[in-house]
Amino acid sequence: MINLDDIELVAKVAKGDERAFLVLYDRYASRVHALTLRILGESMLAEEATQDTFLKLWSRAHQYLTERGSLLVWLLTIARRTALDRLRLEGRRLCCPIQKTPIQCGDPLPTKIRFLPKRAGEACISLFSPCPKNNTR
Repeated sequence: MINLDDIELVAKVAKGDERAFLVLYDRYASRVHALTLRILGESMLAEEATQDTFLKLWSRAHQYLTERGSLLVWLLTIARRTALDRLRLEGRRLCCPIQKTPIQCGDPLPTKIRFLPKRAGEACISLFSPCPKNNTR
């Protein structure tokens, strides 16, 4: 079964073949996980998004169209959309890392950025001291 190409394996998955599904999982899980981890920035969320992606493969394998691209591209598209949906669901947004001292007006922004839950947004705002009215950019 390992020697079958993606098209044959997806056709088998569409018919409910668990072994074909496992071959595709072994073949592409690391790439899907790498993409979701890059988008989500947190291992646990990336693992959940990877699992969701493969559940969608299992339930939607019959929707794959070879003329529209490779299976990997299709899976990565599903993974990207799943990860972005997860970001929305988690109510997360881009924020700066927690620092001990507030960032002063005119200071460069931190180079390292990560995702934090919305509830932590207020904590991020407190890192910035207000700029004087005449010193805004």
